[in-house]
Amino acid sequence: MTTLQAGFWILAAIAIASDLRPVAEWDRRHPGSAVFLSICFSFGILLIWGLAPAVVVQATANVLGCARSRVPVRDATLVVVRNCGGLAAAAGVLRLTGVGPLRRAEGVDGSTVGQVVLAVAAALVVSYGILIVADRITTGRPWRTTFNRGLGLNVLASTSLLFLGPVIVAEPRGWTFALLLLPIGALNELVHLVDRQTRALRQDALTGVLSQRGLEGVVARLLGRDEERSRPTEFAFLLFHGSRLRTISESYGRRISDRILVEVSNRLRETLGPGDEIGRLEGNEFGIVLAGHREPDAAVAAARRMVGALDRPALVDGVPFDIRGAAGVVLAPAHGEDLATIVRHADAAAHRAAGSGVGVLAYAPTPVSDPARRLALLRDLNAALANQPEGGTIRFVYQPQVDVATGDLASVEALLRWQHPVRGTMDTGALVEVAEPTALMAQITERAVADVTAQVRRWRDEGRSVTAAVNISMRDLHTTAFVDHLVRTVGDAGIGPGQLTVEVTEGELILDEASVEQAVARIRDAGIGLSLDDFGTGFSSLQHLRRLPLTEVKIDRSLVRGIVRRGDDRALVRSVIEMGRALGLRVVAEGVEDDQTHQVLADLGCPVAQGWLYGRPMPAAEISERVRARNS
Repeated sequence: MTTLQAGFWILAAIAIASDLRPVAEWDRRHPGSAVFLSICFSFGILLIWGLAPAVVVQATANVLGCARSRVPVRDATLVVVRNCGGLAAAAGVLRLTGVGPLRRAEGVDGSTVGQVVLAVAAALVVSYGILIVADRITTGRPWRTTFNRGLGLNVLASTSLLFLGPVIVAEPRGWTFALLLLPIGALNELVHLVDRQTRALRQDALTGVLSQRGLEGVVARLLGRDEERSRPTEFAFLLFHGSRLRTISESYGRRISDRILVEVSNRLRETLGPGDEIGRLEGNEFGIVLAGHREPDAAVAAARRMVGALDRPALVDGVPFDIRGAAGVVLAPAHGEDLATIVRHADAAAHRAAGSGVGVLAYAPTPVSDPARRLALLRDLNAALANQPEGGTIRFVYQPQVDVATGDLASVEALLRWQHPVRGTMDTGALVEVAEPTALMAQITERAVADVTAQVRRWRDEGRSVTAAVNISMRDLHTTAFVDHLVRTVGDAGIGPGQLTVEVTEGELILDEASVEQAVARIRDAGIGLSLDDFGTGFSSLQHLRRLPLTEVKIDRSLVRGIVRRGDDRALVRSVIEMGRALGLRVVAEGVEDDQTHQVLADLGCPVAQGWLYGRPMPAAEISERVRARNS
């Protein structure tokens, strides 16, 4: 066996052995992004022995490495395709620049540096081009967002390893490769030491469940907060209060209480269903994400089953300790769009459960009944509307409405968010309930019209045509001052006809038919659309269809959610779609949360849909990026 042959076999063996585990991952939910050490050795083999041996070694190393790391077959295939595709691109560049396989014991010298740099660049472009396309197909993220989410560090790791390849084969003699084992092994351990430390931050050291930071990551992922254009999902969150555990800690010390906390976490873990996650928040509190639970009754039933696992005392040093507690259940994102708000609401429900002795209660927003608190809240709201810092901030987020046939963004609905300086994000329903009898309600509506119209104008100035809808009250249509404000605001902004739509709720009655007809005529003449929200939930639907020159109807989510399982709901939705088509109305289906519902709507010919399947309510900047990505 020649020196060159011995060098190849030794290098191939090191490449395969080095793929015990990946040295870098861009996204743990996408193992296909993993970077393995073997790429540097395979690139060295490519330079000396050619493409075919390099691809064979690379594929073998990756397949075995992915098998050891238990990477799913689909993602393992992506790893192999990416790396082998990159090597093929590098080989093509080397051939075009006149540098074929060197096949010499002297290895790579300085005369081929430029060609090698071009080959590395080609390998990176092809490899990460494949990854970005695969990620776009899987998540729908635009390539710029993909790169900004940390892919740059992954590219840096791959670039470093590829440039190490020519150094490795600068003198391709078998014994020189043995010198590489120590530094490469040290690099591997260093990378995984950092990885273990990162994982430790996400895991509670005592119980082994997720830490608060780890739970925040789970909630952010489900709410779509960690990546643009992900598909947020509804879920329930359970907060368990171990009130007796605090007493045990104070009475019997840390050692006993820690053992009991471990027992509590183990029992709760045993009750988890597929996709559920548990984390320790602080002290004696555990948070559990109940994936796939949308209805409060089902979530409470699951929570009672979990908490019931703690009815049996925990035996520590022969002494039985009572470990029961209370739990609160919150549906997200309906009652919280971040972990802090969700936990605050779950905590309120848990305290009510403990006080009532029922063990588990679901959170339900309660109206502010105390007159003093109502007045204080109204004062804060008045300050917020005047942009005074003591009132907090009022802003608008925009939920996408998409073309059912193509999936493209069709329009957006503006939704109000009030960030109170003390209470945090206020429940919009509670806010409206408090403000409705006062003049502040009209100020809220006028603020909504002004802010949303200005945002539509900004989108137009950016070259992005976005149609937006804003909610108003039927009572506003009885008020000449509001109609004057609406028409004047739209006229001053100079936005095009149909770019702003106002939504009225189906359940509200027309009190003064003459004044409403005059108001909607002015609105129609100003090029403003009129939408009927929550269609199908009350008895005034046909009255509104007959009396109002509507441009749109929105099918209520209570009907849309049942169309997959219930034939009568499906028939009702089909009737609304066909009626809208006959009357020339745009039909929007609300509350679409899963692919099955989307498919049924597509089969029924529904033109537009809205819901968490297509995107959470998001800032205007994210809508701009989504439109830009669609047009690119």
